[in-house]
Amino acid sequence: MGIKGLDEAIENMAKLRRGTQNKIVAKALRKGMVPVREEAKKNAKQIDDPETREKIWRNIRIQKKKKLAKGEIGYGVGVSGGGKKGGKGPGFDTFYWWFVELGTSKVAADPFMRRAFEAKKAEAEQIAAEEIKQGIYQELSR
Repeated sequence: MGIKGLDEAIENMAKLRRGTQNKIVAKALRKGMVPVREEAKKNAKQIDDPETREKIWRNIRIQKKKKLAKGEIGYGVGVSGGGKKGGKGPGFDTFYWWFVELGTSKVAADPFMRRAFEAKKAEAEQIAAEEIKQGIYQELSR
């Protein structure tokens, strides 16, 4: 997702050290993902089975992306424990979230994570852009 409306901020960012730039961008991207996380939790609560102790929504987190090109920073929303059986978190073992999201040969997909992203991506982009601008101007005014 590319963030629009940052031309002036990007020019000013070039005046900052690389470490400061990364800190500002990481904080902004993380903060921008909050509405996506909250929407994903809301969606998961609607599909979690109240009869079981496993709760997908409790394992939904903002996660730093690890497999990126050198120098790139990224955050996303995911389910802790991933798709591994035995991936335990506060919502217990919810490895099966992939089956819900993507479906199986016997069960139709219920893409609660993708719906959350689509519903909140514009808001996430706006928050991240504002945070980047604010972070740059705070650093330049020091």
